[in-house]
Amino acid sequence: LEQRTGRAFPERLRWLLEHIILSHHGQYEFGSPKLPATPEAIAVHHLDNLDAKVTMFLNEIDKEPSNGNWTGFIRSLNTKVFRPNVAGGPTEPASEDPAPAPSVVP
Repeated sequence: LEQRTGRAFPERLRWLLEHIILSHHGQYEFGSPKLPATPEAIAVHHLDNLDAKVTMFLNEIDKEPSNGNWTGFIRSLNTKVFRPNVAGGPTEPASEDPAPAPSVVP
């Protein structure tokens, strides 16, 4: 930056970017050398965590046979995953489907 603009890279911005990178795992036990201490670092940590969880869900769905709306129990997620049948066609028995939402109209 300094060679292109003649100005040094702002020290505070360097510190903030470094902090975001070092703290993105969010917790020491997950390998983070720093805990998030800025709003931006917290946001990046949670976005990284969300990305990892969504990727786990999608990978598990891809591994499962494509019959029915529910996967088997997935230990790493501690749950089954619902796969809505958006294309139409046969679905699993009603006992496997989630309960319908309660009506708000009396």
